[in-house]
Amino acid sequence: MTNVKIQTLSHPPLHWQEVLPPAFSGVRLPGASLKTAIGDFGSVCIQEFKTDRYSIRYSVLNIVQKFILSFSVREKGLLSRLLLNGRMKLFIGQAEVRLRRNQFFSHLTPASPVSIELEEQTTYHGFDTFFTQALIKETIYSYPALSQSLQASLNHPHWSDAEVFEIVYSILRCTYREDLRLFYFKSRVSDLLFKYLALAVNEPEGENHPSEKEIQAVLHAESIIRQDIQKHYLIPELAKKVLLNEVRLKAVFKKIFGLGMYEYLVRLRMKKALPLLKEGLSVKEVAAKTGYRPSDFTSAFIRFYGFPPGSVKKKH
Repeated sequence: MTNVKIQTLSHPPLHWQEVLPPAFSGVRLPGASLKTAIGDFGSVCIQEFKTDRYSIRYSVLNIVQKFILSFSVREKGLLSRLLLNGRMKLFIGQAEVRLRRNQFFSHLTPASPVSIELEEQTTYHGFDTFFTQALIKETIYSYPALSQSLQASLNHPHWSDAEVFEIVYSILRCTYREDLRLFYFKSRVSDLLFKYLALAVNEPEGENHPSEKEIQAVLHAESIIRQDIQKHYLIPELAKKVLLNEVRLKAVFKKIFGLGMYEYLVRLRMKKALPLLKEGLSVKEVAAKTGYRPSDFTSAFIRFYGFPPGSVKKKH
């Protein structure tokens, strides 16, 4: 992160190496620098892509002992942290923020150092984006309706949605060559800033916020769906499995993931289908692997991507 200082408050000073940690569970951020610290606490791996308009930092932390990190950013701008896996406590001055998987948290910089408390025996994946003042002004100029959104986005967590994850994973899995990657990242980071501001300002007031028990039940339901995308679980079936009533299951699932459960399943299926087609599998084979009959798969694929699966060219 631009002009960032990172240190531990619970263990001896971190010693950084330009290597991936053993059993790394993340992906390589294209074009990013890499540094890893390993110790009794586990491992911290940080990949960073920096420009004069924004910075992207993708962190994977495999924590085996309770661990506290502190970081501060010296440049003026907006720092947004999206938690892709795990949950954590953040402390800014006297304020405490609990951040859960699929939530993001934004604050202006420079500010008081932020401390992060991490639980033991947990793996964390985080996606931090630093937006400079110039990029923020450019975005608000392009979308005047967002002029009041910045303040609403600050200092408390917000739920992300499927579009946010689409942007984030398109950055993490970018396959463009270096000269095109810079333009692609700039476009995607601008899209991400827009989404963060729009989600913050559109958050309903007086909403019945989910309890910790409901959140854990929904995350369990999502893991059941993800583990076997060939199967279409009905809502009553999932509700019984996770011990949550159907109404709250549907409502909280959509709040956390931005999609209904069937829409989420379709998205998982389609995201698996396209790479398989590029690998050269037939439409019939891909349909079977994603839980469809061939004719139903073709219809679903066209609705999702806008073109037929038979038109996908095999990678050479």
